[in-house]
Amino acid sequence: MPTLPPAGRPLAPDPDPDLAADLAAEAAVDRSPPARLGPAGREQALRAVPDWQYDEARGGIRRIFRFADFPAAFAFMTAVAAVAEAHRHHPEWTNVYNRVDVLWTTHDCGGLSALDIELAAAMDGLYRAAPGGER
Repeated sequence: MPTLPPAGRPLAPDPDPDLAADLAAEAAVDRSPPARLGPAGREQALRAVPDWQYDEARGGIRRIFRFADFPAAFAFMTAVAAVAEAHRHHPEWTNVYNRVDVLWTTHDCGGLSALDIELAAAMDGLYRAAPGGER
């Protein structure tokens, strides 16, 4: 049967100071949703990602990426997933063999945000650097 520590002593060791700092930093992160871009802001932002098309019905931007084969497409998706996770913002996407169809939209604001544009631009950069990407 386990025994309890003497009175006045903690039940568990002191928390890891690095973990405590990480948790405090995580709690301090601004979680408010990004602002939705209006028509003028959207048009201006889209100039930064000219290969993307605005999808009015979905309130986001869409692009299809093509690769030499499935492993190249999947490697690209894996690289994008790491960036998306770091930003806590994730695309809607599908993959069929060598094709990756992507939609960026921000559900929290009900449409396109600057974060969508930023991540679309990041995807463009990853695509340019990806082996097997068809240009």
